[in-house]
Amino acid sequence: CAMYVGDANISIPQSFKKFFQKNVGAIPNPQRFKLMLISSFNDLIVSVITNPLGRFYWGDSFKYTQNLTIYAMAQCLQNLSPKSCKSCLDGAVALMLKDVASSTGGIVLYNLECYVGYDIFPFFAPPPHKIPPSSAIFISTNCSPPASSNKVGSPFHRNLKALLNHLIVHAPFSGFYNDTDGLDSSQVYGQAFCRGDVLRDVCWYCIAQASIKIQELCPNSERAIIWLDRCQLRYSDENFAGKVDVYDRACQPAAENASNPVIFDQNLRILISNLTSLAVQSSPIRFFATGTSVPMDSQKIYALVQCVIDIPADQCGWCLQNASSDIEGCSNGKQGGRILRGSCSLAFGVQPFFLGNPIFVSLPQPNH
Repeated sequence: CAMYVGDANISIPQSFKKFFQKNVGAIPNPQRFKLMLISSFNDLIVSVITNPLGRFYWGDSFKYTQNLTIYAMAQCLQNLSPKSCKSCLDGAVALMLKDVASSTGGIVLYNLECYVGYDIFPFFAPPPHKIPPSSAIFISTNCSPPASSNKVGSPFHRNLKALLNHLIVHAPFSGFYNDTDGLDSSQVYGQAFCRGDVLRDVCWYCIAQASIKIQELCPNSERAIIWLDRCQLRYSDENFAGKVDVYDRACQPAAENASNPVIFDQNLRILISNLTSLAVQSSPIRFFATGTSVPMDSQKIYALVQCVIDIPADQCGWCLQNASSDIEGCSNGKQGGRILRGSCSLAFGVQPFFLGNPIFVSLPQPNH
């Protein structure tokens, strides 16, 4: 953020009118990059001045190379006219192309009226409609009763807002992030956690949406957790890092029945048990495993299990066993479902729903 205080008679120092800062790293093929950056910011400027939310702000990303995504953002002061905003952003982009665009990122603050920036990692929450719906499908939430300590403007509320922004920025790099903000009675603890098979961009989108929704659905709560299809987010006034949580829970059964519920349930339990052992002991991704069962006498089953990575392995196994004990009560003969806990989750269905090949495949046993 930035704050400027003055009156009509004060002059703005020249060094503030055209301020820029750039990253140390160099961007490969800078001439090609500048052309792509111009195109991206031209689109951004149009989106800024036509933002349906009425704010002079927009952020987006583009693929520069196969392994390098560029995140770009532009913003104007709210008291500018659309014409003045565009003029300011045009000047800021021109300065960026001149002095910044050979690096892996940078910012330009222009006339203290507008701002443009880009980087190789996501540093802003995306506009709501930019979030792919399939990456952020809401499942459930669990909120503590409203508390006066988390009213808008309170120290706890300000710390929570800052914490959620930290989670959005940092969690996508590893798919998991714990953080805290504030001190004493206004301290808030948070955690963001993405499904082990999702890409960084999808993780970022999902956590950004979770951050918005948890504030909408749990206003003034001191403790809350939200589950989306590909991520979960939680915060509390108590430190929960490293502690297994099976008390926060949710269930989402599929609508369709399994063709043979009894056999389906038996095969599912065997698959979940195998995946739990794999996730806890030797999975390529810590506390995460996917698999499929190919029985001769029932439908093919796809399943996924996962735990947060800050709990011990035995607690991960116990959490998944606790979740699997709800299979009958949750799915009740359905051919798919999600069973969620604060520290772990499992999901299953008869169609592929996770990215990549399954880590574990259970083949049909030959007849003797």
